[in-house]
Amino acid sequence: MNEDERHAGREDTVRDILKDFDARRKKQEEDIHLAALKKRKKEFLVRTAAAVGVFVVAALMTYMAYLTVRQSRLFQGPRYWALGRPAHEDPKMNLCIGNLWKIRRAVDIYYTSHGNFPDSMDAIYKDGQIVVKYLSPFLVCPGSGKEYVFKELDGKNIFCCPSPETHGVRDIFVEVRSGAPVVKEK
Repeated sequence: MNEDERHAGREDTVRDILKDFDARRKKQEEDIHLAALKKRKKEFLVRTAAAVGVFVVAALMTYMAYLTVRQSRLFQGPRYWALGRPAHEDPKMNLCIGNLWKIRRAVDIYYTSHGNFPDSMDAIYKDGQIVVKYLSPFLVCPGSGKEYVFKELDGKNIFCCPSPETHGVRDIFVEVRSGAPVVKEK
């Protein structure tokens, strides 16, 4: 073996060593790159899971707040419609308006069965069937505890709240012949 052959053999060996070194280096770089990708993927999944968790918790809290408000409205009972309803109303005024709606319904039934309008609360209370179906035996204002009053106002017969000032208004009434309850502010 001469010097050239030995030198060529060494070159082949060095070339093989360099190829092997390059292959190992590329493999290490790929492993590092894959590890970095796996780490980024894991971080992304953790961040996504955290964001979804925060969103779910926020949605549940919003829904619970909605249920709380809804439940509190259920305890207040229905909101009755009236003309001139003030913005500062209290729950007792709402119940008072509801009672006037009941009286209005009882007046309509009284008129249907008797052919004329009642001239007092006693006339309605004497008709036992109306009381059993539509009115409690003692329909009173929830604000004052007094019975509703039958009186004349501007030439019209009305049933009115005995003490509207407890609700912070001037008057709450319903006309005998027609209409919805009316609230007049001070």
